[in-house]
Amino acid sequence: MGRRHAHGHRRALRWSRQRHDQADRESAEHLPLPPQGSGRLLRAALGPARRPMRKPYTVAALVILAVGGILPADEPASAEPPSLNKAETILLVDVTAQAGIDFHLTAGSPNKFHIPEAVTGGVAFLDMDNDGDLDLYLVNAGTLESEQGKKPKPSNRLYRNDGPGPDGVPRFTDVTEESGTGDTTWGMGVVAADVEGDGDIDLYVTNYGPNKLYLNDGVGRFQEVAEQVGVADPRMSTGATLGDVDGDGDLDLFVANYVEYDIVAAGPTPRLCDWRGLKTFCGPRGLKGAGDSFYRNLGTDDDGMVRFEDASAESGLADNERYYGFTPGFEDFDGDGDLDLYLANDVTPNYLYLNDGKGRFKEVSSFFQVAFDEHGREQGSMGLEISDYDGDGMVDIVVTNFSHDTHTLYRNRGSHFQDMTFQTGMGYLTLAALGWGVGHYDFNLDGYRDYYFAHGHVYPQVDGQGLNTGYDQLDMVLLWNGKRFVKAQAVEGLAVKRCSRGATFGDVDNDGDIDVVVQHLDDRPALLLNRTPTEGRHFLQVRLQGSGANSAAVGARVTLYAGDLRLMSTARVGGSHISSSDPRLHFGLGERAQVDRLEIRWPDGTLETVKGFKADALVTIRRGAGVVNRAARK
Repeated sequence: MGRRHAHGHRRALRWSRQRHDQADRESAEHLPLPPQGSGRLLRAALGPARRPMRKPYTVAALVILAVGGILPADEPASAEPPSLNKAETILLVDVTAQAGIDFHLTAGSPNKFHIPEAVTGGVAFLDMDNDGDLDLYLVNAGTLESEQGKKPKPSNRLYRNDGPGPDGVPRFTDVTEESGTGDTTWGMGVVAADVEGDGDIDLYVTNYGPNKLYLNDGVGRFQEVAEQVGVADPRMSTGATLGDVDGDGDLDLFVANYVEYDIVAAGPTPRLCDWRGLKTFCGPRGLKGAGDSFYRNLGTDDDGMVRFEDASAESGLADNERYYGFTPGFEDFDGDGDLDLYLANDVTPNYLYLNDGKGRFKEVSSFFQVAFDEHGREQGSMGLEISDYDGDGMVDIVVTNFSHDTHTLYRNRGSHFQDMTFQTGMGYLTLAALGWGVGHYDFNLDGYRDYYFAHGHVYPQVDGQGLNTGYDQLDMVLLWNGKRFVKAQAVEGLAVKRCSRGATFGDVDNDGDIDVVVQHLDDRPALLLNRTPTEGRHFLQVRLQGSGANSAAVGARVTLYAGDLRLMSTARVGGSHISSSDPRLHFGLGERAQVDRLEIRWPDGTLETVKGFKADALVTIRRGAGVVNRAARK
């Protein structure tokens, strides 16, 4: 969050960054070379880091990142997008009340004098009962009085999607009590995935306190087993993600942790700090970081219960620097067939960990120029999106940041990442905003993905102070026109200022476009149905079925070819801001009504091509069997 540069802490951070950079150089010198003829890691190349940093870097070697094959780093592979002289209207309509969602996020006192009050708000889409539509899980927080036992603790809520009403709006029923998912621990975030490998979706909830793991029985009833299976991290956890990092076929768990803070001990009159002349809560600067956790999945025991072991130290993911972790994401950044990890950290350098294929990681973020912004400054990073923004077949990174900074776009250039924030126009458009949730989806089905940003400040005290920012803010959609981003017009749901946090993305009404649910501090969420006119435009949704314990093929990469269009997506768990989205992959196709082929790289590296089918459908693809179901959506 905000930068409080106390002299002593600033000196300590410089020392920490020097250690961080030296570790990156040492790690890079020992990066594994690609297998002969693999075509994934192309070559080792000499050269200095190209982006100016606060301290110059002397780099002995760079490893060329070539995610998705051999491509010119400077040339997008897709066709030229349509010209956008003015921003199109993205019509996201708030239907929360009609849908029957009556949740309220309780997040401390109105003054927000404690840091846990400001950073909560995770949300998840999941299909809890395997009926083909998206249900909704909303994380709640608490108050000082509820932590002291003076008031009841608010509860997380699970809403079942019962399908559309006469007006086309899906109707939701609160099934928290019958499902057994009403955790009253001060909640932070949530991820939804098939943790135990039995084919249905489970929930892992991160808390300011012990985390919870809810295992699903397949019909929407859950059993809480975090302590029993070894993943009840007692610290202030924020984001989580799952992926098969050691290639054994099941999903391992990474948990980001934030700070050490005792709200009860701090009491109703905690020590406050100065931010631009305002009295605000203290932190995270000056507070002790909590370190991160990695849990290796050991499979199921004789009783059929999944088990984990804490492998944080062994894996290299324990975060000995104790930076302030928020949102993590697994992705194969170096193209060697295993999952690496990127972690958005608050007011400290972000992390990029490369995997050796056996679940051991080396931290190399400064080496690949994704630790700081283009000026060599750490940022207050909260949200994370990993995707291909420019259609060149290589995964790029976007992090959302504090106000009076910018969100940051790191473009994958093959040998390194380049901060393209201002070159693409994203910097000017996000300078005053304070960002949290983020998603990269094609909201208007024109074949080119857009960024949704959820915004809201952490200090209520900023209102009326002439700081060119406010506590409640507008969320934002940025449309890509091939060279720069254009801000979509602020209408309907995008025209309402609120203090947003987590956001989840998916097709909640099964009509083929992407809808959004956004959490808001001390308010109800917003279910934003996408009503953007898309006449003459097409889409494809892809549901993957893996093999073994990784039933949803988490980590698989799908590349779609339709005429002159090429799009790439990865099946991933988590992201946004401590939230979890629809696992079905979504591709906007523009005017293309036919898909030529899908190329799938399954999590174990197996390549499969599925050829030729009509668009405007959800296709289910089973590993080794091709398309096993097609459900028309239009």
